[in-house]
Amino acid sequence: MVFFIGCSESPKSRPPDNIIGQEQMTKIIVDMQIVEAVLVKKRGKGIDVGVISQKYYEALFNKYGITKGKFDSSITYYKKDLDGLKDIYENVIIELNKMDRQVEKKAGTTEKK
Repeated sequence: MVFFIGCSESPKSRPPDNIIGQEQMTKIIVDMQIVEAVLVKKRGKGIDVGVISQKYYEALFNKYGITKGKFDSSITYYKKDLDGLKDIYENVIIELNKMDRQVEKKAGTTEKK
């Protein structure tokens, strides 16, 4: 009996079924960072991004088949699971850095032509 208890997953390692898993949360937050970067650029050009922002986020949630409510519930869950939230954001940073390197590499290739 002790063996099974010791080997079972801790509640922190796997979120409940109604909560978005860490891997998908990472992907969603990476995309959110990209959306925010686009919106910042548009604001810098003097564009009112109110309606655009709403449409971008609706498209993002549709892409992942989730609602804003499910995302908000998941963020609330991870705020209580700080280790899980830390893991998500570490992975977000890794993914954004990979994208940055790809862009730099592509820009370097373009400059040489």
